[in-house]
Amino acid sequence: MSRRRNALEAKYPLNTPEGVFALLSNIHRVANDRLYKSDFDAVDLILDLYFTSRKVTLTGRQAEAVHLIFIKDLTQTQAAHKMGISQQAVQQHLWAAVRRIAKKYRQEDNEGGLTNGNRY
Repeated sequence: MSRRRNALEAKYPLNTPEGVFALLSNIHRVANDRLYKSDFDAVDLILDLYFTSRKVTLTGRQAEAVHLIFIKDLTQTQAAHKMGISQQAVQQHLWAAVRRIAKKYRQEDNEGGLTNGNRY
């Protein structure tokens, strides 16, 4: 595993909710590194997150909160207004989704579903 990959995994450990949240919070910056710096380790990390998240069943509200906050870059308050719920409810949906993704990543890692951090 490359030194860069190790640094990314230390900064964004996908086996913890905090690591998943950190990567989702910085997904646009990491994606830019992938594009503009030819950072293939960033590609691997994003793909790990993508493929793991595709295997997780989220509620409609959880998926909507993740999309609005991390993809559309809305604040939790803006997302709450758009969803018609409180900011606290948005935060609960976000963290429930993040915990599910981290749990799935840990399960696959423990089951040997990862090869050098990749599942594809």
